[in-house]
Amino acid sequence: MFGMSFYGWILMPAVILLAFITLYPCFWMIVMSLLKVSTRPGMKNEFVGLANYAGLFKDSLFLQGWVIQGKYVGISLVVEFILGFAIALFLNNLKRSANVITTIVLVPMMIAPVAVGFLYLYLFNSSFGWYYWFLRSIGILRQGSILGDMNWAVAAIIIADVWEWTPFMALIFLAGLKKVPLDQLEASKCDGAPPIRRFFDVVLPNMVSVIVIGVLIRFMDIMRYIDTIFVMTTGGPAGATKTVSYYLFDVAFRFFDLGRGAAHGFVLLLVTIIIAQAFVNIMKKKGVQR
Repeated sequence: MFGMSFYGWILMPAVILLAFITLYPCFWMIVMSLLKVSTRPGMKNEFVGLANYAGLFKDSLFLQGWVIQGKYVGISLVVEFILGFAIALFLNNLKRSANVITTIVLVPMMIAPVAVGFLYLYLFNSSFGWYYWFLRSIGILRQGSILGDMNWAVAAIIIADVWEWTPFMALIFLAGLKKVPLDQLEASKCDGAPPIRRFFDVVLPNMVSVIVIGVLIRFMDIMRYIDTIFVMTTGGPAGATKTVSYYLFDVAFRFFDLGRGAAHGFVLLLVTIIIAQAFVNIMKKKGVQR
């Protein structure tokens, strides 16, 4: 106890507060997932064991939600990663007006997700939406509504997500690029390595930890993300954009099945942790091999 460092004692209040904020709700989520929670006055909760979990895996909307979630998360992350890295490289090579351009690029991530949802709701509107008009003009969209089409609706929420959160990835990658050792870049350049070779041999290996942090933060955030979906499509049309996280909102706060919603949330949490840990392990192995 007395062997704890000065910095440990300084951090202790924050650690205790953070543990209380996170562990206490997590504990009650697990407890509620084993109960049939009653919302009626005077009615007691009923212990049902693992029945809530068993019911989830018999629910077609829950299983379908994972498929939609996989498409939404996978495509969004890949596009945001590629565009974010490209923007970060562009900003890193700027000589003049770098701060001004960087600030402009970062504006979308400063906007509230609900506001972004309303913005794209109007842009995709079939009566006066600019995106709708543009897609019709170039022949990609022939008829009907974008947000009313089962295929286009998923693409629409992905576009909104990419527009808002690509700057976040760019900001993290830009910070990583600033930390790449200049002596290694100069040595590689003196050896006659072309830019692409320098990127893969020098830049990427020095950014493994930054890439892991950026992708993990964005992955964990997008797994629980429903704000834009709620405004743009409310899970429709015909459940085409009802991700597993959005379905959790329906179960817990529309149907008020709190026990089942807690089980739903706990499964979502476990899957997020498992996938995140697997990604970290893969990136660690690649970093060690390099």
